[in-house]
Amino acid sequence: MVADYKLSASSLEATTYLFRIHRVLGINKPQSHQNLYIFYSIILNGLVNFLQPIAFTMNYFTNELVSKLGSLLTSIEIVINIYGCTVKFIIIAWLLPRSRATIQLLKELDERCQTPDERELLKNIKKFGRLVIVILAASYLLYSVSQFICSLIAGHPPYGLYIPYINWKRSFWEFLFASSIEFLLMNVSCIVQASNDAYPIIYINILRTHIKILLKRLNRLGTGLDKSKEEHLEELKLCIKDHKNLNSLFESIAPIISTTVFVQFMITAAIIALTLINMLFFTTNLSAVANSCVYIADLVLEIFPICYYANCLIDDNDLLSLEIFHSAWPEQNKIYRKMLIVFMQRSQQSMSLTAGKMFPINLNTFISVSNFKRIFKELINF
Repeated sequence: MVADYKLSASSLEATTYLFRIHRVLGINKPQSHQNLYIFYSIILNGLVNFLQPIAFTMNYFTNELVSKLGSLLTSIEIVINIYGCTVKFIIIAWLLPRSRATIQLLKELDERCQTPDERELLKNIKKFGRLVIVILAASYLLYSVSQFICSLIAGHPPYGLYIPYINWKRSFWEFLFASSIEFLLMNVSCIVQASNDAYPIIYINILRTHIKILLKRLNRLGTGLDKSKEEHLEELKLCIKDHKNLNSLFESIAPIISTTVFVQFMITAAIIALTLINMLFFTTNLSAVANSCVYIADLVLEIFPICYYANCLIDDNDLLSLEIFHSAWPEQNKIYRKMLIVFMQRSQQSMSLTAGKMFPINLNTFISVSNFKRIFKELINF
């Protein structure tokens, strides 16, 4: 998935770790051994994204959880997250070919970066994209490892998945086998969740980086005293082409982000409601209340970066028309000024992401989804 071109810095390198994870997860097919890779992908995704959610569901028919409403609600929260993670992963895998369309666009945008300050921004986004993957994967895997260790100490499997012909209560080896299988499957699910959450954050910030680079070029428009009117006009045309590529990049990634974030918003709202019901009516243990509060905080923090950076994208894009207007255009010729007016009008088109084409992805939506006071009132009225 990484383009076959070499620059001192490339914004596409911000996606290197992301697409390596996609390769491991079986949705980024290599050039060689494709049949073997397809077989590997079917086995891995069959276990993690299909059989694991079914095993969680079957647990309700084979476990005493069904007789304890509080424990049942806690289990349902995890199941909703597991199914949501699978749905988001399938959406990304289905729409992943759209990401390949961004390679040529990013190549053209990167090749235009010649000045040191522009290349420095490319280096920063490269580091940022890789850091996002590392932080998300490490934090999710930390949860899996801690849950595994705590369950071993407590003497029961981490999640109590239904595994045919295995009864962990029967012997130590069956307990160890069941715990290890659950631990491995959950580790892969954590990696899937990390890639799902990292995709919109990385691509939104790649887009923001190139908007910032374009703003620098707009600021320099018409300022070279040693350049002719024709050279200034050519620079304006190149900026217009950059803006066109930015819009094409936005249109390529927007459908993927829109669908996956919509699913995440629904998951977050549903789990917060269930957790609050559990805390209000069924939880009497202070440690369980504390765990529920931490779980809600994690869910809220999961959607915050997407909303924050989407809001920043809108603000950065809104600066384009202002920067065009404040450029050195009064002393340019008539053709230049007419072209500038059209460019300024087109730059006023907002880069606003929406979740499922229903509501905008921004900080206002984040506040609405995580408005605990409103949720509390609705639950009490219900």
